[in-house]
This record gives sequence, structure tokens and C-alpha cells, in this order.
Amino acid sequence: MEVLLLIQLKNNMKNDNDIKNLLIVDEDNYSKQKMEEFAKKLIKYAKISKRGDIIILDNSLSPDDKLRIALVLRFIAHTFDDSIPETITLKELADLLSERLEAVGSRLSQIMKRENFAKKVKKGVYMVQYFVIDKFL
Repeated sequence: MEVLLLIQLKNNMKNDNDIKNLLIVDEDNYSKQKMEEFAKKLIKYAKISKRGDIIILDNSLSPDDKLRIALVLRFIAHTFDDSIPETITLKELADLLSERLEAVGSRLSQIMKRENFAKKVKKGVYMVQYFVIDKFL
């Protein structure tokens, strides 16, 4: 009987830890190794130059996915090379999509509201929410 109670207690503790891990996102879990895994998934869709310019390889992607990829790619590239900013400007995104600033701003605003995908760092500068990268990829 005592052994059964101990097993149940351990299972409950494990379940509590699982819930805790689902609820609390640890920035340390987003290490270089994790970023390498994400990068492997991304390289078939886009690449990034040493200056931080995004190069979309798959033009069949929707404009929204191109925005998401650009945000994620900048964040990941920054973990490998500090000279590449982890943020991206609205102007850079507009140039990438060949769309007007207002259109890209509206599109980005919708993604942020629906998915909490990115956050505004300052006027016209955005960064991906690191905890959504895994879900997106």
C-alpha cells in the first residue's frame, strides 16, 4: 500500500512539473543548440546575410509566413552572431515583401494580435516572441 502511495505521489509531482514546464517558459531553454535545430528547419525557406539581410528562397510562401520567417531568422541569427540585430524594422520588412509600409504594418499588427508572434521594441522595430518559434516551425 505504501509503495502504491509513493508511486502516486511521484506521478503527481511529475504531472505538476509537466504543467509547470508548459506554463513557465525558460529563456535558457532557447540555447544555441535549440537555435541550431530551428535553423536547420528554416534554411530551406530562407537565409540571412552577414549584414542581416533576409533572403527568401521559397517564393510560394504567403506574405504572412515571410514576415514570420524574417522575424524568426533575425532572432536565430543573432544567437550565432551578435553583429546581426535580433530585431527587424518595418522598413526592412516592407522591402522584403515589396509592399508599402502601411500594408506591412497592418499585416504585422494582425499577426501580433492573433498569435502574439512578435513584440514592438520601439516605433517601427519588432522582435519575435521567442516562445512561439517552436510552435511556428
